[in-house]
Amino acid sequence: MKIYQLNNDFRYQILMTKNVSDLDILKRLGCPLKNGWGKLEVYVPASRKDRPPSDFPGFLPNAPVFGPKAKEIFQDLLEQYGEFLELDVEGGDKCFLFNTLNTLRALDEINSEVIRFTNGRIMDIKKYVFAEELVRDEIIFKIPEDPGSIFVSDWFVSIYKNNGLSGLAFKEVWSNEQ
Repeated sequence: MKIYQLNNDFRYQILMTKNVSDLDILKRLGCPLKNGWGKLEVYVPASRKDRPPSDFPGFLPNAPVFGPKAKEIFQDLLEQYGEFLELDVEGGDKCFLFNTLNTLRALDEINSEVIRFTNGRIMDIKKYVFAEELVRDEIIFKIPEDPGSIFVSDWFVSIYKNNGLSGLAFKEVWSNEQ
């Protein structure tokens, strides 16, 4: 079993919010937002229009955006782990921000390599070690020690690759294989 950190592939188009005030809403990612969600207005900036579109337009590292094909493929699998929130994409296909609600206390801090602030809080994680029994059956999750990252299983990566999807990059951060 392998765990990957989910990243945007910046060879493709990205999205930006039209209204700076919408960034306040995004600070609440990780908490349920579906009730009261008004479609966030986003656009592809002129400086990125020359890049190809993808199934996962780049947005924020902790908020993957799914295009229609990607949502259709992953929706049933991911519904229990978060919520799909529709975006209003200027001149484009429907896209959906995935708000990951599945936060696990799965980081093995003793065996991970962490850099701490003087107050003991984690500043950075150089090497992730997860409690296997806590991540074994998970497809997508976050950890409180690294709230800016989303982690996915090798199953997620396999589905992504087998369906020829584009727009994401995966960095392997942990494996239970020797």
